[in-house]
Amino acid sequence: MRIVDLVWTVMAISKHRFMVWLAILGRLLTRERKQKQHIQVDDTNYIFCEEKVMDTNVHLFEVCKWIEIVWQGITQWTGIAITNNGIKQVLERIKRKHWKQFQKETIAALCGAILYHTWRARNWKKFKGKHVHTEEVVSQIKKRL
Repeated sequence: MRIVDLVWTVMAISKHRFMVWLAILGRLLTRERKQKQHIQVDDTNYIFCEEKVMDTNVHLFEVCKWIEIVWQGITQWTGIAITNNGIKQVLERIKRKHWKQFQKETIAALCGAILYHTWRARNWKKFKGKHVHTEEVVSQIKKRL
């Protein structure tokens, strides 16, 4: 099994699969990526959480306190502890587990949902000024999966 098989599984919702694929390729349009492409960025502060750091894939999906709380909520719900140290590494770890294929695909789809809802919450805060609470995201993920 390859990592792409976990990304493009039918267990995941299409928009979640696409978002995971963009994140793996480093193609999500964060402020860091805009600066690398020499696109003018007005403010380099991270607006999603209260930390004053650059808006990057690493911060948003790995170390941000907000996503940490979402991962904890999903871990409590599923009873499966998955250490979040980047989507590629998480999918690699799932791939190596001695689980049935169905369970691997389900957990990978769950990771994709976390990533998608985090990106969506970040965009709502950035473009609409709406703060999405972690409990709301955990509840949405539970409903969808």
